[in-house]
Amino acid sequence: MTIQEFKPYTKITARFNPKNIATLRFCMIGEIGKVYTWNYAGRSDDDEEYPGQTRWMPAREHDNEMSEECRGYWCPEEDLEIVDDEDASRF
Repeated sequence: MTIQEFKPYTKITARFNPKNIATLRFCMIGEIGKVYTWNYAGRSDDDEEYPGQTRWMPAREHDNEMSEECRGYWCPEEDLEIVDDEDASRF
């Protein structure tokens, strides 16, 4: 199943692996490679960054694992790699 097939209110387990580190928020650098549960956060319009891509936000269950600055950060689908439950170890 690809990320594009998911519907609103969907949660996924995925590894954060950004494609463009140059535009990444500084606080998110330490999150690279970590596995989180992500909540659907809408789709980007054609005139926004990452047009047509689904946006995802870390689930609130991870608030104690992230800095306050990074909570609520959304990322485009291209920055996530869906993992199987067996591969969902957290760093």
